[in-house]
Amino acid sequence: MTSLFFFVLLFSSLLISNGDANPNYKEALSKSLLFFQGQRSGPLPRGQQISWRASSGLSDGSAAHVDLTGGYYDAGDNVKFNLPMAFTTTMLSWSALEYGKRMGPELENARVNIRWATDYLLKCARATPGKLYVGVGDPNVDHKCWERPEDMDTPRTVYSVSPSNPGSDVAAETAAALAAASMVFRKVDSKYSRLLLATAKDVMQFAIQYQGAYSDSLSSSVCPFYCSYSGYKDELMWGASWLLRATNNPYYANFIKSLGGGDQPDIFSWDNKYAGAYVLLSRRALLNKDSNFEQYKQAAENFICKILPDSPSSSTQYTQGGLMYKLPQSNLQYVTSITFLLTTYAKYMKATKHTFNCGSSVIVPNALISLSKRQVDYILGDNPIKMSYMVGFSSNFPKRIHHRASSLPSHALRSQSLGCNGGFQSFYTQNPNPNILTGAIVGGPNQNDGYPDQRDDYSHAEPATYINAAFVGPLAYFAAGLSDKQAAAVMDSSPPKTITKALPRFSELKPPLSEDIIEALDRSGFEVCTPVQAETIPFLCSHKDVVVDAATGSGKTLAFLLPFIEIIRRSNSYPPKPHQRRYIRWQEPFVSTLPNVNSVLLVGGREVEADMNTLEEEGANLLIGTPGRLSDMMKRMEFLDFRNLEILILDEADRLLDMGFQKQVNYIISRLPKQRRTGLFSATQTQAVADLAKAGLRNPVRVRSGAESKSKTPSGLYCESSQLVHLLIENKNKKLVVFFMTCACVDYWGLVLSKIPTLKSISFFSTHGKMDQNARDNALASFTEASSGVLLCTDVAARGLDIPGIIRSLAIKDREVLEKGLKAFVSFVRAYKEHQCSYIFSWKGLEIGKLAMGYGILSFPYISEVKQDRIGIVGFTPVQGITFEDIKFKNKSREKQRQQNLLARKDKLQQEKRGKRKKSSKEAVDDSNKASRKRKLTGRQRQTIQTAQDEEEMNLRL
Repeated sequence: MTSLFFFVLLFSSLLISNGDANPNYKEALSKSLLFFQGQRSGPLPRGQQISWRASSGLSDGSAAHVDLTGGYYDAGDNVKFNLPMAFTTTMLSWSALEYGKRMGPELENARVNIRWATDYLLKCARATPGKLYVGVGDPNVDHKCWERPEDMDTPRTVYSVSPSNPGSDVAAETAAALAAASMVFRKVDSKYSRLLLATAKDVMQFAIQYQGAYSDSLSSSVCPFYCSYSGYKDELMWGASWLLRATNNPYYANFIKSLGGGDQPDIFSWDNKYAGAYVLLSRRALLNKDSNFEQYKQAAENFICKILPDSPSSSTQYTQGGLMYKLPQSNLQYVTSITFLLTTYAKYMKATKHTFNCGSSVIVPNALISLSKRQVDYILGDNPIKMSYMVGFSSNFPKRIHHRASSLPSHALRSQSLGCNGGFQSFYTQNPNPNILTGAIVGGPNQNDGYPDQRDDYSHAEPATYINAAFVGPLAYFAAGLSDKQAAAVMDSSPPKTITKALPRFSELKPPLSEDIIEALDRSGFEVCTPVQAETIPFLCSHKDVVVDAATGSGKTLAFLLPFIEIIRRSNSYPPKPHQRRYIRWQEPFVSTLPNVNSVLLVGGREVEADMNTLEEEGANLLIGTPGRLSDMMKRMEFLDFRNLEILILDEADRLLDMGFQKQVNYIISRLPKQRRTGLFSATQTQAVADLAKAGLRNPVRVRSGAESKSKTPSGLYCESSQLVHLLIENKNKKLVVFFMTCACVDYWGLVLSKIPTLKSISFFSTHGKMDQNARDNALASFTEASSGVLLCTDVAARGLDIPGIIRSLAIKDREVLEKGLKAFVSFVRAYKEHQCSYIFSWKGLEIGKLAMGYGILSFPYISEVKQDRIGIVGFTPVQGITFEDIKFKNKSREKQRQQNLLARKDKLQQEKRGKRKKSSKEAVDDSNKASRKRKLTGRQRQTIQTAQDEEEMNLRL
């Protein structure tokens, strides 16, 4: 059962935010519709309000000898992807149909936006019989450029589906868009409405008759950008549902029935339409009292139960600030889409006075409205950092959005073309975008409610049409206003338990913590418990075993640290003789409350004998260690007495078992007394954790801190795109130490980072094991004396950075960058493969293609390990049209020496060619016999020879 205290945290903020100061929903609605003008492709009309945009894509379709001008660019790039564009159109149309009367004058702007899309979709559907055009522009090439849509010089490739290359998903979504739009225009332009509906029927029949996923037909042209990950069955149900609503033709009802029950999702997006189809079909069950659609009403309510935070079947995480959190990349697309469904289903419930159950909880319409309002208000600025995630709304909004046209000088100010790479200088600056894309909603904050506002952070900073389209409906609903009675009902819809109990202070816990602990907590700034602490500490201090589901960051460390400090304090065997303490830093404020406790850390990196001597000579009250080292110590020192052991804590239990420590954990438990307290702390409850709990715990109490996390404790060490550059820029006035895998990596990044324009003001110092001792000493001394700067050094926790554009340009301009990059990349790959921590540094899981891009590699080098293990290089794109021999050193003396070496090598090859003679068969046999008598080479010798051969191979490639 979900913890009561989780709901306190969530709904306390919900009730507070529903006070008197609501955002200006009417202004937000107007701006959310204005945003679409900034995404327009084709010839712009005279009434264009976003004046910094100009006409673009005027030749779209010419590659196929058809007119495909118009439509919208999907996000911050210059490509027209029809799958998300059609979904955008469907959601705008649904908003107009459900909430048009609440929109007032904005309804006409909504119609204009819908028509801009449907005019284009009609061209795509009617231009060539038997073919549906589904996109314009090569995304792989476009995404390598940073240029305005008005300057596009990338290929405007045309993509289509046909009977031989089907695309039921994109076809059915196009049919849904046209059918929904036909109802929007039915009363205001009946001729246009009939054209939309007739075309929708044809396209839907195409989707049904020629079934298949467009991802399979078009592959890299749409993947990974807009792959149809959920398949095409959801689009078939979605498209047929809209045709059913537009026509009332039983053919579509029968087709929907033939599809079966469908998936049971907890998400709604441009890719997965099941939840939207269920809500749309439930309208017939609720408003039309049609029992044939009862199963879809039940499916819609099952979906909602997975969203509501107080539902026993909830699978949706929420941030501390109350925002739904589904996925890290562009999370707000899911928030706005799901919020639309909640608001719309609540509307149907109110119209029919309907309620339903999630477990034993009765769900009323205002419960959905309350949650929807919280999401809308959060996006508009009622959040922990007071950031409006709608550009141009309020004074604090994202200033550096990931959007080409917004980030570059307008065509009116600079008519000269910038070219493919001309915009990267603006891309890497910290200056705000010169053009405000009013109304754009970005991808949103991270799971900690933070937002860095960095232009190259596309996961959080990129706007998209489908984020805005789904937001229009809820904005229209709240823009119409709530009466005092309705507002009170919304506030009262939260369960009473969420406002009757607050999280306790540490001083209020029962059994009580000692005064010394309370004082240590006060000194450290801890006053009020987190939910996991409030529940876990009393159980452990009352001799109970616990199994705790708590994600990283929930406060679980204190949840087990405080109880075992209390347990040691009460133990009959405490205190031992005074000894020097060995503990890790987070223990110190609390362990120091015990005058004579001895804490020993048992991990790799120290000699085993040294740890054995410490334990044998000094003993310990508290052992902290990894399963491998601890089990090893227990086997070597069988005389260790664990009979007085009071408590065992297994933190990150899911990760320990996933990493293969099952055997060691079982051995450790077998050596410990059964009359002990045990705490199992895990982000997820896997089957292995459940089995361990059954075997190693006695009647444990289950503690859940909020919805169970879908992601496990991080299993690797990663440095995502531009994180290092972000870190350096944000901390340019501080001292930082950056660790790399190999010496070659230090050399390479020391050279590259110092050449990046935005890092010119930062001082870099390098040190590694292959440097001369004096050089290392000087680097450390200089770093110590400097007031700020970055020390680059070797360690085992580095990974390549994906900032290929600027690094590749450096490599093309300077051979030193090229050669050091190759050397660093190859050394990294080999160090990664040979690393002892193979459960973290997974060779098969290394995305070597993306890694090569991050190192600015121009052409993938020959690496024997990659070839032998058949490791793919997905994500790597070689630079075309480059003659590697022509790339010169910027250092004139090095370049002169290289030219001399090239001439010498050329002469040598010519001499060898002239003097080459075939060996006689006898000489060949003699050579073979001599080779067979040679002493077998050692592993180190073979590796040295292989390295030399690889370097020779790379030299030949260059």
